[in-house]
Amino acid sequence: MANSSAVIPLGAMVGGPDGSDPVANAGYEAAFQNFTRTMGMAPKFMNGYIDLAKPIDQWIDNAGWTSWSWRMSPTAQNMIPVLGLPMATNGDWGRQGDVFRAFAAGQHDDVLRGVIKAWGAQGFTELYIRPGYEMNGSYTPWYMGDDVKTQQAFVAAFRHISDVVRGVAGVDVKVVWNPNVQNWNPADIVAQYPGDGYVDVIAGDLYSPMVPRDLYDWARNNGTVDASFAEWSANPVNRAHFWSYPAASQWAPQDDGAGHSLSLLNLIDMARAHGEAFALAETGAGGPGTSGPVDDPAFPQWLATTLANAGVPVAFANVWDISPGDGDWRFSDPAAGKPLEAAAWAKYFGSTAQGIALPATVGLGTDTVVLHMSQDAYLADAQFTVSVDGKQVGGTLAVQQPHSSGKSQDFTLRGNFGPGAHTVAVNFLNDVWGGAGRDRNLYVDGIDMGSQKLATAAGLYSNGTRSFVLDPSAAVTAGSGPDRIVLHMSEDRYAADAVFTATVDGRPIGGVFTTVASHAAGATQDFVLLGNFAAGLHQVAITFINDVWGGSAAADRNLYVDGISFGNTNQATNTGLFSNGTKTFAITGDSTVKLGSGTDSIVLRISEDAWQGDAQFTLQVDGKQVGGTQTALASHAAGGAQTFILQGTFAGAAHDLAVSFLNDGYGGAGADRNLYVDSVAYGGQTRNAVASLWSNGSAHVALPAVAAGSATLVASAIVTDMLPGSAMS
Repeated sequence: MANSSAVIPLGAMVGGPDGSDPVANAGYEAAFQNFTRTMGMAPKFMNGYIDLAKPIDQWIDNAGWTSWSWRMSPTAQNMIPVLGLPMATNGDWGRQGDVFRAFAAGQHDDVLRGVIKAWGAQGFTELYIRPGYEMNGSYTPWYMGDDVKTQQAFVAAFRHISDVVRGVAGVDVKVVWNPNVQNWNPADIVAQYPGDGYVDVIAGDLYSPMVPRDLYDWARNNGTVDASFAEWSANPVNRAHFWSYPAASQWAPQDDGAGHSLSLLNLIDMARAHGEAFALAETGAGGPGTSGPVDDPAFPQWLATTLANAGVPVAFANVWDISPGDGDWRFSDPAAGKPLEAAAWAKYFGSTAQGIALPATVGLGTDTVVLHMSQDAYLADAQFTVSVDGKQVGGTLAVQQPHSSGKSQDFTLRGNFGPGAHTVAVNFLNDVWGGAGRDRNLYVDGIDMGSQKLATAAGLYSNGTRSFVLDPSAAVTAGSGPDRIVLHMSEDRYAADAVFTATVDGRPIGGVFTTVASHAAGATQDFVLLGNFAAGLHQVAITFINDVWGGSAAADRNLYVDGISFGNTNQATNTGLFSNGTKTFAITGDSTVKLGSGTDSIVLRISEDAWQGDAQFTLQVDGKQVGGTQTALASHAAGGAQTFILQGTFAGAAHDLAVSFLNDGYGGAGADRNLYVDSVAYGGQTRNAVASLWSNGSAHVALPAVAAGSATLVASAIVTDMLPGSAMS
């Protein structure tokens, strides 16, 4: 049975407190706070260890000092320890079989009891103990061996240790059997399981780096073998296949290891078969940077989805956020340079994941559409199908997230959708009405494609289809405020689209942006940054965060800042970012637009509701157009307005001023492009709230004759004619 709405108890490894070294302890506390801030919550579990460099007769002292340091820490004192208990030391390489037999014979029972009592004495009355963790790794002194005799000795020692530590009064000890996930083992590790009577939790250790058996392209799955590891690993579909089946090859899609591999799925299946809880005792992403992407959001998402659908209770998942020497698993420290991974860990394991049904992914391809869905459940969950441009993606899907929670469940649709606009159709299949309060409904809370995020807020209250049009190449707006700076961006796409962040004067605006405009094709995509930007000089910084090089010019992801606009300044930057990093641009602007020439002036204040582009219009005086097609830049909702000054010889006669709206657009509630004439000033007077144009057409304003010399100011402006779709206040 799937458990896709289960909350995964959060654990961490950020280092350890050091009660005797204030400097080291401050470093730990800072790392803990970074983790908590990123995840939106503190972890409940934390890894701790017996120092394997210490002889066994010093383990009690070591446990006493470590547990004391934890109790002295304001953060660690609240954790449930997940304690790594070595079954040999650094001095026991090559003789681990003898050490195993000594444990099994009871020679170290007092030490084992003393370790548990030391933690209990400091107030830690609940412990998870991992005897001989990662015993299938030959890199540990307690490696369970290649031979049957050593393996049998390990199993006997594990059983005895389990009995001893669980027998200590006053401390609730749960024993964790914890091999490492790896694609080759000398023997069948599952066969070395010590038995349900000695195990409370079955766990695995799994990190994102990959060593695939071959470079078969699972994303295409058409016989293609990629030319390089960089090309293969750039596709998250290939990475997810490796994480699921680490010993897979083109000829054996799940296991080409003759039964010698051990995957996360194997361990989950084992926990289910034995009726045990499952845990991730260690997990992390990034690592050395040579075995897959360093900043990889796909790994946390895949991991969370896999655990949520495990069909077994998950005791904890301890996420590593540390650089211990074997790889850099940090993500919460900004210096780690992993903003995508950090956001993914937070989304799928942090506070935002609490009570949220986990996402699903269907289809194959390099493009994505993300549906944000919720439901009113009655008797069963709401079911639906979805199509993109008339082609169904995936099968029948079910929503589990309650609409009443105010949260959504994400469904990612993969395909090769291509550039331009697309129609996404959601078909509700199983509506039921049983009376008041007994009603099954489906909600499309939003749809994302590229950087376009459409807040649909659409409810389907009976069976049927709702369609939505998205264009990922359309302009993207972020931030709030009356002023705007527009970035003109493009990319070289490889495996995925280029993503970036932006700041103005050091202040971030929006989150992570995705551009889909092809630089090679000469296309650009506009990103509109809203804020309170006074006229004058501003610093705009663009940070490229997902560069990939696949070994050739055709396999290279790059980002281009083609230009930046601020008010009446259009700066052609023509700058390429060919590796991750930041480029900063200085731009000076003023949004006032002056049209025509002459000694007299008519001053208009114009604003807009922008949707998939800005409102455009023309201005005419007495039927003669002044200037070309104009673009409104100021947000009406934010209270902004942009000044347009028409210059000419107007004094001594009455005039007809016309404002003609050219490009009305409507995509449903909250998706509407409109134009507003907020004021017209002439001859010393101002009329406010002149016209609201909600469809294409013209608003006409009668300007009375004024004496020469006074037409540079504002006079009364009276609306005399407006076409349907406009309104006058």
